[in-house]
Amino acid sequence: MSAFPNGFNNTIDRCDPRSAARLFRWLWPDPGVMRACANNFADSIRTAHAAAEGSWEVTMHAESLRLNVGQVETLTLYASDCRFLFRAPLDLGVNSPFIAQIGGEPVYRAVPVPSGVCVVPTTGMANLPHSIRAAHDVYIRDAASYKRVSPFKRSFSPAVLEYLESLLGIVLPRPSYVSQEANQLVESLADELDTSAPIREGAKYQVTVNAYERDPRARKLCVTHYGTGCAICGFSFGAVYGQVAEGLIHVHHLRPLSEIGEESEVDPITDLRPVCPNCHAVLHRRAPAYSIDEVRAFLLATRLVTKNQ
Repeated sequence: MSAFPNGFNNTIDRCDPRSAARLFRWLWPDPGVMRACANNFADSIRTAHAAAEGSWEVTMHAESLRLNVGQVETLTLYASDCRFLFRAPLDLGVNSPFIAQIGGEPVYRAVPVPSGVCVVPTTGMANLPHSIRAAHDVYIRDAASYKRVSPFKRSFSPAVLEYLESLLGIVLPRPSYVSQEANQLVESLADELDTSAPIREGAKYQVTVNAYERDPRARKLCVTHYGTGCAICGFSFGAVYGQVAEGLIHVHHLRPLSEIGEESEVDPITDLRPVCPNCHAVLHRRAPAYSIDEVRAFLLATRLVTKNQ
């Protein structure tokens, strides 16, 4: 029986930690095996992030978990075994229970280095030989060096990272292309939630993030060209609130700075658009962000529905 008897929904399940928990329990009902697989998966994620913060992506499927780095698979975990991509050579020693496959060609042409696949039974993950881990980490770094921004952002599965953190009691990094706005999902309150308990906020904690410098001249030139009305819905703060809000508007990068990952030249006319905070939030409801035209289509569709009701 599948972990998802009603079918696996890419859009919903990849963002729901409960679905990730269900998959982990179905794949590895033995808690020791589950923890060993989770620890090794977390180690590979850390290696990928250290190599290039925007290069990696974790994907949850109905019967497996995968770590892609750049444009290739580097680690896939199944119920019975795990596929470790590695940089050759790999010395497993004599009488090793693990199977290493090395061909004459690179496993993936996109990473043109001597490489292979090592299949490790999940029951052996708790005692993964150092040689496999070392060769695997080298392959991850190789993959990141050939493509530093993941082409698989749409399948990124935040629920996997959230469940790993809960299971292992750790904090894992997030790819640089994942925005804060994209993860601000609102969940229904649980029926058993104690609403009488006091709610406390304001405790200090330290957060380390990557920040990307913005030149205020770019904003000014964008607004001078397009005006202060939202490029999607047309909303104008000045028209609605008067002089007190005149000129208030967000400026959206059509290609997020976090996706570029390095200093680059910005054209205020072709690369930027003025948008209101509401439309800006919707643009970033996923990673990569929706396009201006997509959000405008959402708005037009709901207006047509309302008009026809």
